[in-house]
Amino acid sequence: MFTINIYLWNSKKTLLIKLFFIFLSLIITSLCFGQVNLNLGLKAYFPFSGNANDASGNNNNPVFNNATLTADRLGNPNSAYHFNGVNNYIQVPNNPTLNMGNKISMSLWVKPTGYNTNSCYNNMLVAKSDPNNVPSNYFIVFADVYTGCTNPTTTQERFHGQGPVAQLPLVQLNQWYSVAWTFDGNLAKIYVNCILRDSLVMSTTSFTNSFDLYMGKLNGGSFPFWFNGDLDEVRIYDRALNVDEVKVLGDCAPSSYTINDYTPVTNYNICENKITVEDA
Repeated sequence: MFTINIYLWNSKKTLLIKLFFIFLSLIITSLCFGQVNLNLGLKAYFPFSGNANDASGNNNNPVFNNATLTADRLGNPNSAYHFNGVNNYIQVPNNPTLNMGNKISMSLWVKPTGYNTNSCYNNMLVAKSDPNNVPSNYFIVFADVYTGCTNPTTTQERFHGQGPVAQLPLVQLNQWYSVAWTFDGNLAKIYVNCILRDSLVMSTTSFTNSFDLYMGKLNGGSFPFWFNGDLDEVRIYDRALNVDEVKVLGDCAPSSYTINDYTPVTNYNICENKITVEDA
């Protein structure tokens, strides 16, 4: 809830104004978050709750899975999958519901436990792609993006999707991250821990290809890009998620602000989490 204190000489008016803004914040917040619909456009959803089956209703179930069930970010047992970075992966057959037009989103939770130091230092999380990386491919990966194939290092690993690269945070081991990649037909975005880290204009007209969907590796014999770590809550949409939806998926609570008694509020926008005050 937003706490806003506006300076007025009359204490009764001050109380009324405070009550009004508290009421207004409740109404507007419910309207803003009423726009969150995590089932809209959901084409595949892998909660990894005891198995690797698709919970979206589109039957995008794996045909192969040798990853190991493990605890999720909340400590719940058998609620995420661990990949050993050597030969573990999940394979989901190609399906029309996994082939999109020019709008798409992917989101997931990931805890890296090791770095892949083979083949350009790429660590593939989820991919409907092959090593040629044509525009119709889609994926989320962390990698030494800029020098991984020439002067590789594990200290410059970054999350990225098709297009944008999250400059921060640099990927650390044994930490959970929420990652989301979206494309609205014009602008591709990458979020890490609910924060927009990069965006890029792209001219992609279709995310349709003939490849299977893989988790834990890339569909490529010479460049498998094995992932070493835990993966959870993988979602794929045929639309661009909005920022409120990204925040919900990333477990980010609404911001809270307190303004002192001597600074009048000049603008108030809960939907954008912004409050403007006069210069104190």
